[in-house]
Amino acid sequence: MPAFLSSLFAGIFFGSWPLVMKRSGLHPMMAAIIVNGGAMLALAPFMRREYIGSVTTMAIAIAVVAALLNGVGHVFFQTAITSKDFGITNVILVMVLAEICANMIGDSLVYHDPITLKRGVGIATAIVAVVLLRS
Repeated sequence: MPAFLSSLFAGIFFGSWPLVMKRSGLHPMMAAIIVNGGAMLALAPFMRREYIGSVTTMAIAIAVVAALLNGVGHVFFQTAITSKDFGITNVILVMVLAEICANMIGDSLVYHDPITLKRGVGIATAIVAVVLLRS
């Protein structure tokens, strides 16, 4: 599947599940556990034997760190979407903007991809948008 379509479908599904989860009324921590367990169930049918060849101790260690970061993010996200004083649309917008900034800055720090003028303006614009959404 082309990357554009994969990105589009990912955005639709990632944008939809918080709306459904908020409707459940579950405690944020229980919701975080269930959404991550459900994700594992959704991924299981796609596991193939040839993927096992990429497993090394370092790869597992890095993947565990990524999983921990994801889990902590879910805890904060589930807490935010159950908030009564900040709408779910604002929560998702702020989260996506923060995610964009974290990825661009992290990409520069970890992979040494330079922050160009266009990227710098994008980061600054995202930060201004977050401030405006909060006020």
